[in-house]
Amino acid sequence: MLYFDLETFNTRDISVGTFAYAETAEVLLASYAVEGGEVKVWDVNGEPTNMPRDLLEALGAVHHGELSITAHNAIFDRTVAREALYFDAPVERWRCTMAKAYAHGFPGNLDQVGRILRLPQD
Repeated sequence: MLYFDLETFNTRDISVGTFAYAETAEVLLASYAVEGGEVKVWDVNGEPTNMPRDLLEALGAVHHGELSITAHNAIFDRTVAREALYFDAPVERWRCTMAKAYAHGFPGNLDQVGRILRLPQD
């Protein structure tokens, strides 16, 4: 499993919708962890082609069906990754913790789900 989260900047507001937002979004940071390992943060710094080797290898493993990706609101991360990082993993490789939260009657907001489940903030 690859755990994945993107932080972005855009002059457009997210209210334009995920797909329109992703067209012009800039990835600022990518947080990731492979198979429960250390959480790492890649400061993209305007250079999306300068991806860390371990993240590049993990994304390659996703593409080849060896790993899946878990993200909260995966449609956002998937769409931005495709548009801004030039990585398009097959949709069946993605797992969405927001969808799982909704399926179990929880709110979709990550902060609220964490509080309900009494998870530490970090």
